Amino acid sequence: GALSWRHPLVRSAIYHAAGAPARRGAHAALARAGGEARLPDHRAWHLAAAAAAPDESVAAELDQVAVEAARRGAPSTALRAFAQAAMLSPGEAERARREIAAAELALAVGRLDEALELLDGARTRGDDPRLRAHGERIRARVEMLRGSPQATHDLRFAIADAAAVID
Repeated sequence: GALSWRHPLVRSAIYHAAGAPARRGAHAALARAGGEARLPDHRAWHLAAAAAAPDESVAAELDQVAVEAARRGAPSTALRAFAQAAMLSPGEAERARREIAAAELALAVGRLDEALELLDGARTRGDDPRLRAHGERIRARVEMLRGSPQATHDLRFAIADAAAVID
């Protein structure tokens, strides 16, 4: 009932020598194993690694992992979970929401380029004006930290103009 490795490098060598389908199969088996009750986030990560295509149920589990990680003060883990959940989201609106959540966390941990990449992706998805405004507010904060006060000023006014229609 247990699997152990003599050395972590052996485990790593076997894992990386396997093809993508075999690795996905191993992750699916680990997710199904049921021994993850004490560590439910492990199940979500294994399901994500096993996914060959976007899957909302897996994305939703990772979303919960992200929320819990943020709650307990682990922003890097929450960022990684939201970003992975976004990639696994089949719907554009949910993907945009998760990318913006990840971007906000990337800003919080000082990964400004990553925040902009996530915001660029979210900008092309979804049509919720409140979500777009939230993403642009994050973009303005990133620009300010990058030393672009004029870009920040211009973004803030554009956000206010867009938000005037809905709020």
